[in-house]
Amino acid sequence: MPGINTRLREARVAKAWSQRDLSERAGIPQAHISRIESGAIDPKVSTLQDLARALDLELMLAPRTALNAVDALVRETAKEDDRHRLRDIATRMYDAATTLQAMAGGLNDRVADAADDLRSFDPSDVPPWVRKEVLAAAIAVDQAVKAHSTQRLEPATAALQKLLTEALALAGRGETRPAYALDDGD
Repeated sequence: MPGINTRLREARVAKAWSQRDLSERAGIPQAHISRIESGAIDPKVSTLQDLARALDLELMLAPRTALNAVDALVRETAKEDDRHRLRDIATRMYDAATTLQAMAGGLNDRVADAADDLRSFDPSDVPPWVRKEVLAAAIAVDQAVKAHSTQRLEPATAALQKLLTEALALAGRGETRPAYALDDGD
């Protein structure tokens, strides 16, 4: 089970916040957050409460016998949060495709196609590492959409489309990621 430092870092990254963003929201120096996330220090409970509030988390004591059940619930909730977040991004991608329709080059079709694939993607059908890669690629597209940057949108959309194609194929085959891979030199 990951430590609290890992959980805090994962929650921050899931919100696409930098340590500086979290620092501003929690009122805790960025350097202190860095030391907490790296495991270099053990934070005080009051510091954990401030970080948890900023990250929309709650600290609680749970019986050890219930930890497996609590951990399973947290994982399921994370999958559902990812599903909602990806659907929101897909909606913004559709809006961007409509805006891009007046532009030449067919970027609007590629963005709309990627949004279609994102809508059909179910994070619970793939291993966590695939879900994280797709979410990161979708966030990159979302940031390009928000910035109205076609220069960033085109490569970000292509990368997302490639990952989604692979993820959807992986979900159909029910495969898991190998523990290691041999480099065949290609």
